[in-house]
Amino acid sequence: MKTLWLVRHGKAVSRFEDIPDFERPLIDRGRETTAMIAARLSERGVAPHQIVSSPAPRAEETARIIAKGIGYLTRKIASRKSMYDQKPGALMDVVHSLDDGVSKVMLVGHNPSIRDFTLELTGDTKVELPTSGVVEIELAAATWAEVRPGCGTFVWFENPKNPGHPPRLKELREELAQKLIDRIETAVEELHLSPKKKTSRKTAKARRKMAKKLVKDVKPSLA
Repeated sequence: MKTLWLVRHGKAVSRFEDIPDFERPLIDRGRETTAMIAARLSERGVAPHQIVSSPAPRAEETARIIAKGIGYLTRKIASRKSMYDQKPGALMDVVHSLDDGVSKVMLVGHNPSIRDFTLELTGDTKVELPTSGVVEIELAAATWAEVRPGCGTFVWFENPKNPGHPPRLKELREELAQKLIDRIETAVEELHLSPKKKTSRKTAKARRKMAKKLVKDVKPSLA
């Protein structure tokens, strides 16, 4: 039996900003949320034998924050470029290449590949990993090379949102605005689009205006 944790990197600088996608770092909110998730993982007793991350700064920083939170040496974090490239089958190839001397591994990467790999292994269509989200999967395989689609069992999902603390009105407005932004960015990412800088700036301005109007319109229902 093997255990796999799949982690989506924390919230990063918008892809609509004037910065190459690979270089996008985490924003403060992403760091804070990831640190919170790391604390929860520590409480759960999560202790991977190996952490493997995409080399993109936003993923590597997420991996380091989690590593520090659960007592894993950051210098032992491995990097796989294919986890950023997100070619079909890349995550499965990474898993198949793992050393059988370790039985518990954490992969830190990007959507849509992290989400799609969760679905491929477990068939669970309900898990939609947000930034900083973590899913634990048990694999019915004696070796990593034996891992196949459908051999995984969904164990638990750590969502950054804490239902035990109802958000205030201001937080609800910010979350609603962010969801709109996230939807646009996800659509661009999944369609493999690379907007020109001029187009990106116009789109960024338009979605900020749209988000501002939307939260203003729904204010009465949130009060």
